[in-house]
Amino acid sequence: MGSDRNPLVLKIYPDEPEWRPSKEILVAGWLKGLTPPVPKWLRVDESRTVLPLRFALLTLLPGRSLRHWMAEPGIDQAYRQMGELLRRIHSVPMPAYGYVLGHGIDKPRSTNADYMTAAFEDVFRRFRDLGGDADLGRHCSTWPKEASISWPKATVPYSATTTSIRAMCSRRMAASAAFS
Repeated sequence: MGSDRNPLVLKIYPDEPEWRPSKEILVAGWLKGLTPPVPKWLRVDESRTVLPLRFALLTLLPGRSLRHWMAEPGIDQAYRQMGELLRRIHSVPMPAYGYVLGHGIDKPRSTNADYMTAAFEDVFRRFRDLGGDADLGRHCSTWPKEASISWPKATVPYSATTTSIRAMCSRRMAASAAFS
């Protein structure tokens, strides 16, 4: 490339999940106002006519992977910056609670408690449908209703049917597993 051109990233997508490219474009749109910036999707082609693969062409964000800095003094500052970025991501308002797919939020719910209850029910239903041990499935399905999470100076009940840590999330917001 010439020095007057900005470098780009060619991202290749596997066949599954089919909704991944559109989900990434959707989420990038939701996050485009954040600092630091997110890449800009310049082109997405799922037709396999230009290349024999599904792909996206994105702007390159300069820098190095955090892995490069792990042994460096002051790494704690990087973790602080990650925490600040997560705070900004969590401040992005969302229209509903639910899992994000390429078209938006799948099976949107009005409360986090409703979403988490449905998510647990779905997991245990799939466990049974796939031939999981019935007794184990029944035992595991009681966990969300009976377990508790210990927080400093408090123990919060973790219940699929009563007020819980899930209900404490009173505002719909973007969440990310990117840093976990």
